[in-house]
Amino acid sequence: MFFDRKVKKSMEVMNERNKRYLEEMNPESTKPSDFTDESLDTADELAETAEHEKEYRRLNDDAGLEKGDLPALIISALIVFSPIFLVLIGIMVLAWIFLS
Repeated sequence: MFFDRKVKKSMEVMNERNKRYLEEMNPESTKPSDFTDESLDTADELAETAEHEKEYRRLNDDAGLEKGDLPALIISALIVFSPIFLVLIGIMVLAWIFLS
């Protein structure tokens, strides 16, 4: 996979957020032994995860449309929706012919 590191860091961030959410929702029933992810135990690792999250957001904010993306999107939309519109127009024309 091309983005193994990004996926791994995203999963770590998601697990950390889930852990915090569960602790906020049920503080008396959540214990550190309830969680199987051992990589998020120390404060240093949590800070490192936060740094990775910031870098992930920075990288994804820069990922806009590239040259040629907009025409490709328009062409693909036409390819997908043109047959549907043609069938609907054909049904309306047949209905107009037979009902008038």
